[in-house]
Amino acid sequence: MKNIVDELCILHRIGIRDKSSKAPKIVEVMWHVPSIYQVKLNTNGAARGSSGLAGFSGIFRDHLGQVLDCFSGNLGFATALEVELQAIIHAIQIASQRGFILFGLKVILL
Repeated sequence: MKNIVDELCILHRIGIRDKSSKAPKIVEVMWHVPSIYQVKLNTNGAARGSSGLAGFSGIFRDHLGQVLDCFSGNLGFATALEVELQAIIHAIQIASQRGFILFGLKVILL
């Protein structure tokens, strides 16, 4: 493939349609360290489609940004809301076991 535009035109002429996916949405996120002696938790969950293959992860960091603990899991099929909630539940269980005190919770659903 030397000239993508020419090749796409040829494919179009013979009836083959392009099924390329849309460009991903890019969101800038700033991470700030927690106050001294506090632990910050960041979680993420994702599902393919409205109800599809789903997984979650999370990370605990101290005021120096050092990783204290992390986790990930697979839910099989779930919605985005279900997987985000599962990530939070799992994180609270780990925080309780490790003796971390979480001062707040901020969830962003994109």
